Amino acid sequence: PHRSYDLWEELFMTSTYTTSISYFTMKSAIEVSRYFDVKFDDSPIRNAMHSIEKNYYKLFNEQKQWFVRGLGENGDNFEAGNVLDISSLYGMAVYGPAKIDDTTVFATGVAVAEYLRNKGRSGGVLRYQKDYYMLTDSKYPGNP
Repeated sequence: PHRSYDLWEELFMTSTYTTSISYFTMKSAIEVSRYFDVKFDDSPIRNAMHSIEKNYYKLFNEQKQWFVRGLGENGDNFEAGNVLDISSLYGMAVYGPAKIDDTTVFATGVAVAEYLRNKGRSGGVLRYQKDYYMLTDSKYPGNP
């Protein structure tokens, strides 16, 4: 998908979450049109879906072993950010195109448990690494 603001409305990028929800929306549109027997040329939608299926691995950081927050534009190239974001795990696990039992989804889940879990008394999960939203104490991150 084209760049837009991420789920947290902080960064303008091609986010992993937006890629997942776009994929799911296209897939659902085709399913609904079939259910209601609506005839139309769905090839542009299918082509876009296949493009996402072929390229979503670019959103996975092999070294870090997690889906990144998204891709930022650097001139004519896109460079992957290294930031772990809970919305990336949620998007890929719920909306695809990665399957729930894919090793990339599992690895991202392990990383979320290790790096985003709030170890403070309130518990919870941070939105992304170094998320200072609702920070209450320098020892424990906010936004549980």
